[in-house]
Formats: sequence, C-alpha cells, structure tokens
Amino acid sequence: MAKKIVAIVGTYRKGKIIDTAVSEVLCGAQEQGAETQIIYLLDKHIEFCTNCRTCTQEKDVGRRGKCVHNDDMDEILTAIDAADGVVLAAPRTSSTSTP
Repeated sequence: MAKKIVAIVGTYRKGKIIDTAVSEVLCGAQEQGAETQIIYLLDKHIEFCTNCRTCTQEKDVGRRGKCVHNDDMDEILTAIDAADGVVLAAPRTSSTSTP
C-alpha cells in the first residue's frame, strides 16, 4: 500500500519559494510511490481556539472529540491522522535583533 504524505502550507504567497520547496519534497515522495496532498491554510476557514477542550472530551481512547467551531480544522486533522508523513512549511518570521 502506498504511503500518504500530507503537506500543510502556511504561507500567504502561493507559487513562491515555500511552494517550490514543498513541491520538490512531494515530487520526491511521489517518485517513491507515495500519495501526496497539499493543504493551504490560506484557503481554509479556521476559527481561533478558545481552549474549551471539547475536542479532548471524547470518551473513547484515541478519538478526537468534535470541535465547537464549524470550521475546516477537523478536515485538516483527519488528513494528518491518515498520513504516514507530514510536511510543515511556513516562511521564516523576520527578526529585528541581530545575533
């Protein structure tokens, strides 16, 4: 069975350096027979977590509870759960201090 690799991309600039790097990583995975998926956080509706912990209250061990927000987070977490590997990609934040 083919491995599943999901990439979570957190950049606001599609088609730039981060996209290129992720594409190269996923291309290499595909060449090895993996199924790949890219999730752009920019395209998803994600509400701010209020730390209510409803999602952690599921009684069955190993299951995630349902979030109180009606957003895309469950879809993202389900894709991560089903993946054999996860690529996290985001631009570096700029720093005002010098080392």
